[in-house]
Amino acid sequence: MGAAVALYSAQCFAMGRFANGLPYPPITLDFVIGFSGWLPFSGMESSGTTARRRAAHLKILLLHGDDDPQVPYETSIWYAEFLRTSGFSVDFRTFNRLQHFWTYREMDYVKQWLRPRIAVPRRHGRL
Repeated sequence: MGAAVALYSAQCFAMGRFANGLPYPPITLDFVIGFSGWLPFSGMESSGTTARRRAAHLKILLLHGDDDPQVPYETSIWYAEFLRTSGFSVDFRTFNRLQHFWTYREMDYVKQWLRPRIAVPRRHGRL
């Protein structure tokens, strides 16, 4: 469910409005991370110059295990491609033999992916 909320926010940000037509708040999203999820039946393809420009600005990281019994892995592959064709910058990562939960391998990848995107104070020489 968390991935769906994050991805819904990403699509609403790009469109500049929520699915019900209300305007999206005046904030800027720089990135969104989704674990083992997708956004069903969003109906909010980012068409139009402004929406595609906003979509291109937003970086999306999707991570999914290829052995997930709850959210089919193939669905996430399809959704990542849908986002790309809508103008989003998507990094899709597969984790072999992973079911519907997270692992330290995923967290290590997320940390590596986030490091160049945010400024985090270092403690004891580590992120």
